[in-house]
Amino acid sequence: MKPWQRVFFGLLCVTATFIGPVKSQEKDSSAVTTVTIRPLQVGFFVLDTENHNAFVDNLPREKFRVSEKVPGKDWQTPEVKSVFGGEQPLLLAFALDTSDSVFQSEAGSVKKILQDFVLTAMRPGKDAALLIPFRESVDGRRAFTDNVDTLVGDIKKLSGGGGTALFDALLTAVKRLEEEEEKRGIGEYRKAIILLSDGQENASAIQKERFGGNAVRAHVAKKDLVEYALLGSDIPVYVLYTNHRDSERTPLMMRGVWTSPETSGEWLRNIARNSGGTFFPFMGGRERRMAFKRVTEELTHKFWLLFYAADPVKNE
Repeated sequence: MKPWQRVFFGLLCVTATFIGPVKSQEKDSSAVTTVTIRPLQVGFFVLDTENHNAFVDNLPREKFRVSEKVPGKDWQTPEVKSVFGGEQPLLLAFALDTSDSVFQSEAGSVKKILQDFVLTAMRPGKDAALLIPFRESVDGRRAFTDNVDTLVGDIKKLSGGGGTALFDALLTAVKRLEEEEEKRGIGEYRKAIILLSDGQENASAIQKERFGGNAVRAHVAKKDLVEYALLGSDIPVYVLYTNHRDSERTPLMMRGVWTSPETSGEWLRNIARNSGGTFFPFMGGRERRMAFKRVTEELTHKFWLLFYAADPVKNE
């Protein structure tokens, strides 16, 4: 048996999305509706279990097979259209919580870890990244850059203080990544959000008037909006959780309103898992560096497999 056959497939992110536009014609009741079906996209890692779970690279398309269970039918085997792997450049958004609760005591450590990550993980001229620092407001005005010196300089200038607009920061990260991908070419980059936060939320904008002035309902709607945006974007979120005070019992709140039965850590863990990313609990400086190394390995070794469903969704 060849080494590549002794692998463990870690399906971290399984997504099925219509990437392209849907064209419809509705001139009269007899008009025919045309639906453009694009390939389904599945992301995963391949690990060699007999080599200390080392990542496996450069597997050709012929080594993969997809089995699809269609309701009421036998298992189908759709054709694999393409497979691309670790050579794909990265497009990263660093959502950095610079509020009092995070930056007040750990600013130096956080900056040093981020600098190390940029210097060791990013490939100049190939990968691009954007810093999105947030506290009571979100600073999403910076441009994506592949210049590591520019990124390091911006990191050194970060300052902290104030509240935390966590939900707005995540929405901004999704929006900026999708906009940048459209400019650079759909599917040409691997997008990811690197979130460093303690999970507190007390400053994101809400619209109480849409819910009859009910703040709780408005807060919950904002949380749901973030979850839907992430799930629909195919963007994995890698969370470095910084809450070390009471990480298991700190509730997810907005402006003092308890909006979820989940704690802040549980919510961020679910966001990471459901998006195909990874949640890293609170850890010291050395462990955080190892976490960033793990993020880099996952991002640069992830395979993406494209295929057409055997029984695509029909437009009635």
